[in-house]
Amino acid sequence: NETEKLENEFWNHTMVGANHVAYTDRFHELAKLVPHLVTPDSSRIKRYINGLAPKIRGMLQATQPATIQSAILTIYYVEGNAMNVGVLTIFAMMSPSRNKQLDKQGTRWLWTEIGTPETMGTKQEEGHLMGMQ
Repeated sequence: NETEKLENEFWNHTMVGANHVAYTDRFHELAKLVPHLVTPDSSRIKRYINGLAPKIRGMLQATQPATIQSAILTIYYVEGNAMNVGVLTIFAMMSPSRNKQLDKQGTRWLWTEIGTPETMGTKQEEGHLMGMQ
């Protein structure tokens, strides 16, 4: 049964590595296909959080987001802090489709949650990330 397959995929959907964007995109796709699993909104939020990487999940649970939108926006903030303390790396977090090429100075550009370019001031030097602040 196709519905059962989608339900199973939804219940087993988890964040792989630090790819929050891919996790969120697929979560929304599945939620549209099996809406009874994400109603009411509290169920949607709980399921979204439960599928996140463990360290990110713990940080997000502490914020107790009231909406799915606030949960997603909080993830951008949490990922930024996690990068600064070494939980995630900037290159693992970024979606290739949203990643621009390195410019001449080696600055990597990211898209913020509102879709505008933001420089993270990072440089790749001898395999290390520099200037994470």
